[in-house]
Amino acid sequence: MIEEELKSYKMGVLKFLSVKPRITGYWKVSGRREVRYPERVDVELFYVYNQSLFLDIVILVKTVFMVLLRKGAY
Repeated sequence: MIEEELKSYKMGVLKFLSVKPRITGYWKVSGRREVRYPERVDVELFYVYNQSLFLDIVILVKTVFMVLLRKGAY
């Protein structure tokens, strides 16, 4: 990530950086290319502040559907 992008996270930047990158993610199953950068920040921070096993399962299930439907990829 470049410094300019990190500025978008404001006070949540340290919390955001504390989460390890994953194969899939909440942003990736929430629209990916349809989600503009300011909304992407909100989606990613939502995950950071609401991490749970349930949310991870939801993301995994949505990932399977996104792959099968070929949605969100370029």
